[in-house]
Amino acid sequence: LEYMEIPQSWGALSASQLEYVCALLAQECYSPQEIAAYFLLRHCLTDDERRVLGSWRGVAENEDAIATLAAHTGWLRWMEQPPTTPVRLAVLDGAEAVAANLDGLNFGDYLKCENLYQGFLSSQNIAALEQMLPLLYRTADGDYAVEVEATPARCYSVLLWWMGAKHVLSALYPRLFVAAGGDDDFGDDAPMAQQQRESTNAQIRALTDGDVTKEPQVLATDVHRALTELDAKMRDAATLKSQSQ
Repeated sequence: LEYMEIPQSWGALSASQLEYVCALLAQECYSPQEIAAYFLLRHCLTDDERRVLGSWRGVAENEDAIATLAAHTGWLRWMEQPPTTPVRLAVLDGAEAVAANLDGLNFGDYLKCENLYQGFLSSQNIAALEQMLPLLYRTADGDYAVEVEATPARCYSVLLWWMGAKHVLSALYPRLFVAAGGDDDFGDDAPMAQQQRESTNAQIRALTDGDVTKEPQVLATDVHRALTELDAKMRDAATLKSQSQ
């Protein structure tokens, strides 16, 4: 087992490996150690090593064999934490994913995805992730990939992708994301849907300066351009506040 080629990060997984891990996560019945053990068995063992442990089917159904593999899952300890960089399946049913860092995604679609993501975290309803898929994948004509099959594994791959993307965005736009996670006017006890609606409206108002005629243009803006401007507004507001004290 010491000679196995073992990925050292989420980003090192191939598309088939990522989809396999997401399929296990989607079942919500395996511990992180079990997921790592099944991953080692499926993707890292040589044929000779499998023969030592037994047949593929025999090992997969043998708790002792899985426990033996689990003892080696320290090499996959990074799987126990969400990605800190964007990871995604690049192509689904012929539809191509948008850029991993969301470059080129318009602000309106970003807000929709963020609302769906927060909705999933609140409800654990996979339907929210299903709705994110066509927003993040495009057909050859550039249309939303509404025909992509939303399997549980693909839905969880979108969840991991968004987690990694959010980590990067929070580093790029720290003032904005710190503010988004802090105190607000509606209180932490407000329903998640209300919090998200208020947050979305506040960001749009900040970019339109209250002029509703500018909203279509704002929503069509590249997400990074929009977040850059929002982050700058947070910086300016903090500067004015410090100067007034």
